[in-house]
Amino acid sequence: LDEGVKNGSLWVACVCSGPIQGIAGYALARIMESSGHLAQIDVSPTFMRKGIGSALVKRVIGWAKETGLKALWLPTFEQIP
Repeated sequence: LDEGVKNGSLWVACVCSGPIQGIAGYALARIMESSGHLAQIDVSPTFMRKGIGSALVKRVIGWAKETGLKALWLPTFEQIP
C-alpha cells in the first residue's frame, strides 16, 4: 500500500456519516508495461451492496484515463493466494 500512497494510485472509501462510520474499502492500482493494473480492491462486508466497489472501480478507470494508459487490467485468481 505504501507504493500506492507514494504514486497516488491508492484510493480509500470512507463513510463519515450515519450510524456506522469508518473505512469502507480501498483500491490499489499499478502501472505495469504501460498498462494499468487494478492490483487490489476490497470493500468491508459491513458496507457491501452500497455502490462503494463500483465507485472505486470508476475512480481507477478515471485515473487510468488521466494517466494516458491505453488499457486497464483486473487480474483474477481461481483461488486467493
